[in-house]
Amino acid sequence: MTHCGGAGKWLAVFCGVCLLAVPSARAWYAAGHMIVARIAFDQLPADTRQQVMTILAAHPQMAEWRKHLGFAPAGQGDAFLFMSASTWPDEIDRSPSPYAHPAWHYIDYPLTPPDFAFQPGLAPEDNALYAIAASVETLRDPAAGAEARAASLSWLIHLVGDLHQPLHCAELVTPRYPPPTGDRGGNLFFVAVGGQPMNLHAFWDALPGSAKHPDEVLAQAADLEKRFPPAALAELGTAKDPTAWSLEGRQVAIDQGYLHGTLPGTSDPHIVPPLPLPDGYATKSKAVAERRLALAGYRLAELLRQVLTPPVQLK
Repeated sequence: MTHCGGAGKWLAVFCGVCLLAVPSARAWYAAGHMIVARIAFDQLPADTRQQVMTILAAHPQMAEWRKHLGFAPAGQGDAFLFMSASTWPDEIDRSPSPYAHPAWHYIDYPLTPPDFAFQPGLAPEDNALYAIAASVETLRDPAAGAEARAASLSWLIHLVGDLHQPLHCAELVTPRYPPPTGDRGGNLFFVAVGGQPMNLHAFWDALPGSAKHPDEVLAQAADLEKRFPPAALAELGTAKDPTAWSLEGRQVAIDQGYLHGTLPGTSDPHIVPPLPLPDGYATKSKAVAERRLALAGYRLAELLRQVLTPPVQLK
């Protein structure tokens, strides 16, 4: 599903489509992806940053993004374009673009209470881990076309963010949510938020907020970098590759997303009204989400540094 809604004039222009109101199976909402991208951009070494911008120059959407550089704060043009690239894979999901891959946004490990024994993720050749590997391969391929390389870079920026949304790494499997698709990453698991039904996936997507101006996104990213410096994130030293990040997300989904299977929810809010979230759930989930946004930004920067060192010779 795509996101449509009133996120404000700037965000609609900045992302190319409105991305912030309707529940989705695909991603953090646009603000979350842009925060991750901004944190990563801040961490990139100068030579890697230059190479990233050279690659993105061939992006099929670049001409449109450049039309809106006036929205960027002074001196932040490259960061603005890099952040724009982070949301593009969501924008093309329902388009005929050859770069659209709806199943690439997630890897749903089945979660079966009460012991949550490990089960492999579905669709090993059409999920987020496959997509990251494919994107890296294209970026490293000196024979790849410039546009294909730019599209792959955009996907890679996006996918690292996706893997850090816990419900992109899990699907609850119970008699109510049978295999193989379970609750579809929380999209069929409804809770009450502010007295209104909301699916759990959308709740987590929305935790980074819905910034309406570049300055707000930049401020949020700067705040997370201050509150979560790399030295304070032990996970950076223990989970160092996309598979490990996805398994980390799976565990967060068990621990905080579904509260070890005790989170109350309903599969049809029209028949069984959902119960409110437990006390403290929203506050703790937001704290978890903010930490994961910071992790995603730092990990994305390091991944790009590794992939683009030594510099790939472009055609």
